[in-house]
Amino acid sequence: MPRLNSRLALSAIAGAAIWASFPSAAVPTISVMGSARPVGLRLTDFDIAPEIVHLRAGQRVLLRITNDSPLPHNLTAPEFFAASLAPVAEASSVRQGRIAISPRKSVTLVLAPRAGRYAMKCSHPLHRMLGMSGTIVVEP
Repeated sequence: MPRLNSRLALSAIAGAAIWASFPSAAVPTISVMGSARPVGLRLTDFDIAPEIVHLRAGQRVLLRITNDSPLPHNLTAPEFFAASLAPVAEASSVRQGRIAISPRKSVTLVLAPRAGRYAMKCSHPLHRMLGMSGTIVVEP
């Protein structure tokens, strides 16, 4: 029996090592130390405010995304999240370039974005078409 347990343990360790070697689809990570500029985004029934968000490349941002709606929404911006550095804890809340926000809740991330122009939207059916879209502009 001890031999079986050690094989299971070795299998688990090997599996974890293999899993860790795969590149993450989440956001690249940074340390949480240092100050960050607060920036707010509000998701309401079929609106993202502000519609255009202006940031500076490399400047740490404390991004607070608030869902003021009784409906669930998400913020989908895969290119932005892929081009932004975030602490490990925040990066884990980004799934396939999307952050889900429950009704009347907020999510806060610390990011250091790279220069570029990025589309953002709510990817729920018809939400973008009804006005839930915008742009994140990151100046060099």
